[in-house]
Amino acid sequence: SFLVDIPFFALYSLLFAGTFTALLVGNNEFHENLLICVGIEFCVMGVGYTLSMVMDLGKAIVTGMTLIFGWTIASGIVPKLRVVEEQFGPFGVLWHTSYARYSVEAEVLTNTEIFLDPRNAFAVSTETFIKEYGWHRQNFVFDIIMLFVLGIAWRLLALLLLRIYHGRAINWQRPVSYTHLRAHE
Repeated sequence: SFLVDIPFFALYSLLFAGTFTALLVGNNEFHENLLICVGIEFCVMGVGYTLSMVMDLGKAIVTGMTLIFGWTIASGIVPKLRVVEEQFGPFGVLWHTSYARYSVEAEVLTNTEIFLDPRNAFAVSTETFIKEYGWHRQNFVFDIIMLFVLGIAWRLLALLLLRIYHGRAINWQRPVSYTHLRAHE
C-alpha cells in the first residue's frame, strides 16, 4: 500500500514544505522544511495503516484524526518539554512517542537558527527560549530520525495486526488489497 501512496506522499510534502517555507520568509531552508514534512507524513501515514488493520474505514479516519490532533498536546509546547521531563515521571514517555514532539523541536530549531548568530541582538533570548522549553540545538538530525523511527514502528505494528487479524486470508506471495482482505472476513 505504501508504494501506491508514494506519488501523493511526495506531492503533499513538496506542496506543504514549499508553502510553509514561503510563509517564513528568510528564516529557514526549503530542504529542512521538506525533511520535517516528509517525516511527519511518513509517521502519520503509519498510524493510518495501523488503524485500518483493526477498524473499518470510517472509524479509522475519525480515530486517526483524533489521535493525530491529540498528539499535538504532547508537542512539548504546553506543557513545556522541560517541565514534562522534570515532573511527569514515567508519563513523559507519551511525549517521546509523539510525532509532534520531534516535529515541533525540529521546526523551532530551523526557524531560530538565524537568530543564534552571536552578532544578532536576539541571540541570548533565543538561546534562553530553546533551553526554557527543553529543546537542544543539536537535535535536528535526531528529530528527523525519530519521525522515521516512529513511522517504521507504526508500520511494523500494522504488519503484525495484519498478520493477526487477516493472516489466514493472505497469500504473502502477492500484494494485499483492501478488497481482498474484506472479502475474507
